[in-house]
Amino acid sequence: MFFMKQFFLLFVVALIGFQGFAQDETISPTVPTTSVPTIKKKAADHFMIQVSMDNWTGMPDSISSHQKGFSRGFNVYFMLDKQFKNAPKFSIAGGVGIGSSNIFFQKMGVDLKSNSPTLPFTALDSTNHFKKYKLSTTYLEIPLEFRYSSNPKNPNRSWKAALGLKIGTIINAHTKGKELRYDTFYKQLEFCYARKTKPSSCLVKKWHAVESFVSNS
Repeated sequence: MFFMKQFFLLFVVALIGFQGFAQDETISPTVPTTSVPTIKKKAADHFMIQVSMDNWTGMPDSISSHQKGFSRGFNVYFMLDKQFKNAPKFSIAGGVGIGSSNIFFQKMGVDLKSNSPTLPFTALDSTNHFKKYKLSTTYLEIPLEFRYSSNPKNPNRSWKAALGLKIGTIINAHTKGKELRYDTFYKQLEFCYARKTKPSSCLVKKWHAVESFVSNS
């Protein structure tokens, strides 16, 4: 009889302990986990190509009146982009590259070999000139940009804007002309035909003018 009481007492204690353990498991609160949005890290290096429409500010009328055609530039840069951690929509980029510019003129000559402190531009309205003439310059440049991206999580589907500047040094400058026009010849020839005289005598004077121009070029 004593053995039965001890067994019953142990059974009750075990049952109470099991119920308490089960109750602790069912009422224990679960802490919800929140996922923090992550921004995909974009590539830091960028190969950039630019095509520009070039024009000189402060150009005097004596030069701007002889500017003709679509003056343009072509630039190639390799840049590194650094994103701000606290403001991922903004970044700063810097790099190095080559920039070129081509300014086109009509009836104008530029003397790059001159020792003058200012570059001489000579109007060729009434003398021999090239039909197509340009001044080309090439620079070694260091660009710096402040950039904005509306959706840094997906750079391929975002609006982008940039504001920057660049510094550089000139490494080449040259002029190039095509289709030499001898205005003196045409004017003399027109004069001869207008007077209904043989152009042979006029042409002799013309060729002397051409030889003088070519020898001085």
